[in-house]
Amino acid sequence: MSVSRQHHRTPLAEVTVELDASADAVRRLLLSVALGQVTSANGWLVGHRFGFEGLSLEGGPVRFAVRGAPSTIRVDVDDERSMIAMEGGWWYRGEYWVQASRRGTRITHRVVNIAGAGTRWLVPLANRGFAQLSNETKTHADALAHAVSAAVEDLGDPSHRIC
Repeated sequence: MSVSRQHHRTPLAEVTVELDASADAVRRLLLSVALGQVTSANGWLVGHRFGFEGLSLEGGPVRFAVRGAPSTIRVDVDDERSMIAMEGGWWYRGEYWVQASRRGTRITHRVVNIAGAGTRWLVPLANRGFAQLSNETKTHADALAHAVSAAVEDLGDPSHRIC
C-alpha cells in the first residue's frame, strides 16, 4: 500500500498538544531521519519510543526500516507536510504532524488502522474495542510533549515551556 493512501484513513484516535518551542526546532528534532544509528540527532522519535541503544535506520530517503527494534518498525518522513509516522505490526500507524501555532508548536498525534480490507474489522477485536486507546494516546502525546520540550531546550532553543 502506498504511503499516500495511508494518510487518508480515518484516525482511530487523535490528540493535539502545544508547546512553547519554535516549530522549526521541533521539526528539526522530529523529522531529522537518515541512514545510520538512531541518536538524539537522527531518528529521535524512534529512540524516544524504543530506546537509543542498538537501533539503526535503513532505506530512505522518505521510508526507513528500523533495525534492532523489538518488532518490524517502518518510519515515513514527509518534510513538505511536516509529518513523521511509525508503523508496526499488521495494523498500527502513529502519525505525528508538526505545525506552527500562536504559542510555538502544535503536535498532532494520530493513530491510524492500516490493516488490509480483509483484516481491518479484526483490529478493534484484537484490541478489546479500543476501550483505552484515547486515554493511552493522550498519555503518550503528553509524555512526548514533555520529552520534545526538553530535547529542544537541550538543542539550544530556550522556548520550551509546555502549554
